[in-house]
Amino acid sequence: NISVIKPGGVAKALVKSGDPVPGLDGGSFKGLFKEHVNPEGRVAFAATLEGTGVDFTNDWALFRETLSGELEIVVREGDLAPTDLRLPNLAAIFSISPNQTGFGFNGTGALAFIAGTTFDENTFGSGNSVFYSYADSESPLVLVATSGVEEQTSNGAITFAQFSYSENGSKIPPVVDSSGDVIFIGTPLIGTEFGRPSIWRWDSDPGSLTCLVNLVSKLF
Repeated sequence: NISVIKPGGVAKALVKSGDPVPGLDGGSFKGLFKEHVNPEGRVAFAATLEGTGVDFTNDWALFRETLSGELEIVVREGDLAPTDLRLPNLAAIFSISPNQTGFGFNGTGALAFIAGTTFDENTFGSGNSVFYSYADSESPLVLVATSGVEEQTSNGAITFAQFSYSENGSKIPPVVDSSGDVIFIGTPLIGTEFGRPSIWRWDSDPGSLTCLVNLVSKLF
């Protein structure tokens, strides 16, 4: 289970395996992974689900605690991806499971994560993407960057091959800073070969991409 202790308070169980999932009739939490606590003391985590209507296409989700202390689903496998010209029409989000190794969660409650997307609502196959969720749960998800298509950046046009970075078995997730900008690692595609991973920043306003560091050697 996940419990929290607020300043001056006592431990409170936020969620445990077997609890019903808010907003998902007949669904319950199965496994809980990689909890994050932001400077406000709010919690976010990845989870596996089970129950009515849950199968391998929709059994992973990301959750965060609201200001009132309730849990809300940020994204669930099978959700439609945001409408964006860089993504196929009616693309759906899948493969949220890598976020058990981490995702970004800042002090306002904004969150960034990596997920796969489908070619359409029925076909798996597209590369992975970086998404951003505003702290306001009413705002839609935003596509930060996606692989396999040309992205316009402050450094010129680039096509990403993949995101995140693994060194000695440890993956480095996206980070969301206090202003809502997303810092992530992206590997460029140079012709048909993978280039060296680079550190990128997505400016949430106006949504531009900038390369901060080109990695020419191992991180560790």
